[in-house]
Amino acid sequence: MKLVVRVKLLPTPVQAAVLEATLRVVNDAANWVSRVAFAHGVPREYELRKHAYAGLKARGLGAEAAQPYDDRCLSWQYEQRTVSIWAVDGRVRNVSFVCSPDALRMLQRHR
Repeated sequence: MKLVVRVKLLPTPVQAAVLEATLRVVNDAANWVSRVAFAHGVPREYELRKHAYAGLKARGLGAEAAQPYDDRCLSWQYEQRTVSIWAVDGRVRNVSFVCSPDALRMLQRHR
């Protein structure tokens, strides 16, 4: 079961630009993988990896192409109300966030 907690990021302009660039790279890669799948007639993920894995790694990405922001790429600093987030060019650190008290408790309990 996945738990979803809603938080609002408050990045600086520089942090926002890095995060936006990362999402652009990841979205472009996902579109590329879709074209590869269509060109090779490959509907299954395992078979598709044979055609796309090397290209994704060359772009600095993992085999999943889409970038879910979950506990594997986020590091929370609860007291400071900041988070460190994976980006293509390295982690973006100290991104401020706000959330409800209930959301914060859920983050702390179910990391």
